[in-house]
This record gives sequence, C-alpha cells and structure tokens, in this order.
Amino acid sequence: MAITTRTGCSIGTFTREWSKLADGSLLVSLVLDLDKELPRLARVGVSCRIPATYEQVEWYGRGPHEAYPDRKAGAPLGKYSLPIAQLEVPYIVPQEQGTRIDIRWLRLAGAQATPIKIEAEIPFLCSVVRHEDSAVWRARHTCELDDTTSDGGYWILNLDLAQRGVGTASCGPDTLPRYEVSGGRYENTFHCIF
Repeated sequence: MAITTRTGCSIGTFTREWSKLADGSLLVSLVLDLDKELPRLARVGVSCRIPATYEQVEWYGRGPHEAYPDRKAGAPLGKYSLPIAQLEVPYIVPQEQGTRIDIRWLRLAGAQATPIKIEAEIPFLCSVVRHEDSAVWRARHTCELDDTTSDGGYWILNLDLAQRGVGTASCGPDTLPRYEVSGGRYENTFHCIF
C-alpha cells in the first residue's frame, strides 16, 4: 500500500510517498522541489517529534562529535553510539547544534521505546534536539529555551537532505559558496524499520 501527498506553496512543492512493506517497515520517499530564486537556506529536510522515552542513538556516519558540510574532515566515518542527550552541544548563545553528517543509517532506542532504524539511499544529515527551531531563533540566552523532553515530552528528530555550512562569520569570512544551500531539487528515500 502506498500513499502519495503533494503540497505546493510559494517556495515550491513537497512530495511524500509512504509505502508500508510486507515486513511492517515503512518506505518514505521525499522530493522537495524548491524555487531556484530562493535566498540562501539554512537546511532542507523534514522534522518530526519522537517520544522522550528514546534514550540512545547509534549511527553509521561521521562522528562522534557534531559535523557540518564545511566542518566534517575532522569527524571520521564510522559506527558510533551515544545517549541522545550527549548529541547536543551546549553553546552559550542558542544556535544550530548537534548535527551529524554523511549518515547511512541510524537507530534510536530506549528502555520504554520501540527501536527504530532509519536507512537511506543517499547519505543524510541528522540531529536529535530538545529545542524547537523557532524557539532557538527567538532566544538570546539558553536559559530562555524550553526543554521539550521534560514531563514525558519529546525530542525533535531532524532528517536533512542538505544543510548550510557554519562558516566563520563571527570572526572571519561567511560560509563559502560551495557550502551554501539554495533552491533546487532535493530528494531521498528513507527505510524505517520498527
């Protein structure tokens, strides 16, 4: 069985095809066709909430620390495992943090959670965070951020097809053009195994 949805808006179209396979797993194909005239983007991908009962993440990709398109040479490709809370980097000023890159697969688990393994046809970027992006953009200090995992809450799982490099604009040049993300076509297929 397959369900296809297509959403159109002023910046482009987003097509999702969900297919439930005989073994109970889910195949999710994503196509984001964005207006080529869009200004530089921070990321292109999808986000979802997962219960805070997930405690551990294992992945095959770059690590063990965060890595971005312009900062990945120091993060060797390999298999890593960490408590989800240790993926985060406690920067003083709220900002994007904790992303891992060149992910081939990841597995989320917890004592009170059904394990989920996510594989992809094309290596992707991933982060699991406790603060909504909109809150991070508004906050000037980390103490202004609400923890989405408190009181049985949730983590935010970001699966990105592309993400802008971080650059060095605070003390040097901005992100180099080859690490910027602009409009265009982005696609990947994720296999979710429960």
